[in-house]
Amino acid sequence: MREDRIAREYAEALFGEAEAKGKVEEVAVELKTVLKIIHDAEVGEFFLAPNIEAGEKKLVFNKAFLDLNRLVRNFFWLVFDNKREGLLVEIAAAYGRLVDEYRRRAVASITTAVKLPEELAGTIRLKIEETLGREVVLKREVDPGVKGGFVLRVGDRVIDVSLKNRLQELHERMISSN
Repeated sequence: MREDRIAREYAEALFGEAEAKGKVEEVAVELKTVLKIIHDAEVGEFFLAPNIEAGEKKLVFNKAFLDLNRLVRNFFWLVFDNKREGLLVEIAAAYGRLVDEYRRRAVASITTAVKLPEELAGTIRLKIEETLGREVVLKREVDPGVKGGFVLRVGDRVIDVSLKNRLQELHERMISSN
């Protein structure tokens, strides 16, 4: 839990600076790009290694990311200086949530037993947007264990109309009635 709080604090600090400079989206894109590269197996070993000094990481980072926004570069330097490299994924996720809130976007995920057709996913996304009154990013997941129906998550709300859930409820009613 402490690491979540620390990651959120780093994300909030970065977001505050990005918002003040009008670069919220640019920072989000660059953060995601850098993390994708850093988490490559060979590159990640270097940047995530606790025994490599921050100064050495900064030197290599500057050479690898020449055109990076100064704000993003300084952010990574701070992370290296404070030895928080292990929290980069959590920090980026927290930053993404802040961007979604800032842009009034909601993130929803729908889990189905089979791949959801594009047209149906679009219709579901539009219905959620109508209900929430804001833009929705719909993430689709496939889990054969759902068996049928779907599980929809929006924030901390869950709508589970999966066959798996219905069967579980039926099973529980049958046991409690005996």
